[in-house]
This record gives sequence, structure tokens and C-alpha cells, in this order.
Amino acid sequence: FMGVWEVEEIHEPGPFGPGGKGHGKGYVTEGPGGLSLMIDYRSLGGPMKSFRGHGVLGWDEPSKSYKQTWVDNMMPMMMVSIGHWDGDKFIMESAGTMMGKPFKGQDTFSGISKEGYTITGEMSMDGGPMVKMMTLIHRRAAKAEPKPEAKAEPKPDAKK
Repeated sequence: FMGVWEVEEIHEPGPFGPGGKGHGKGYVTEGPGGLSLMIDYRSLGGPMKSFRGHGVLGWDEPSKSYKQTWVDNMMPMMMVSIGHWDGDKFIMESAGTMMGKPFKGQDTFSGISKEGYTITGEMSMDGGPMVKMMTLIHRRAAKAEPKPEAKAEPKPDAKK
């Protein structure tokens, strides 16, 4: 998964927006000691063009599973996912509360090769059925480029 990725985004219409196509860029680098992956994602166009996210993925020996933490500028929460291999697919599962209701999420990584992979994101809200939310088609960037520096968002003035 390491590298710089050009990403084609396909968002399904649903509770988070009207859906549509977009594009973004993913940066996956080696974490400390080579024991984790650091993930940065920026949507650059389409319905989620202001999306920014950061994750850390690694193996958790005590639970014998992969774990990922994820934060972004759209959800006021830290998502923790648990992952496993199912044949040639890598599946990350999460659960929590969103908009006051319980949810379950599943991201399935498929078609994994050195040149790319696809993530299919599904979600169940409030006990409902799993519904496909998005498809992210990753293709290795033709030229590796450095990750852009994160810009700090202005903090509210506490004196006001």
C-alpha cells in the first residue's frame, strides 16, 4: 500500500450528499520502525473536494489483528477499525456512533497489486442493511512526489 496514489472517487447518493465523481491523492509512507503505515488523503475535486484525512495502520500482536485509527475534517471522532485478510481481499471493519445513532462500517480492499487497488466503503446506520457509500480506485502516481504540508486551520479566538 506504500506510495503516492491518484484516486478516482465514486460517491453514492445518500445521507451524506448527492453523490458523484471526484478525485484525490493518497500518500502512504512507512511508520516508525517499519511497523506501521502512515496514511494521508486529500480529495481534490468533486462532491468531497474539501475532505482531508489521516490514519495509522499497523499489526496489533495482542489481538492478532490489524488496527487502524482515522481522523478527518468531516467527522468529529476518532475511528478505530479492525482488519483482516479474507483470501486476496483486506477488510477493515468499524463501529461507533454518528449523528446520535449506531453505525457499522466496512472497507474492502480488492484488486491489490503494485500498480493499484480499489476500496469499496459500505455503512449500516442504526441497524439497517449495509449500503455501498463509495468506491475509491487507487492508481500508482506516475511520479512520486512529496506529501504536501498540512495547513493548520485557524483556531477560534477564546476571548470573543
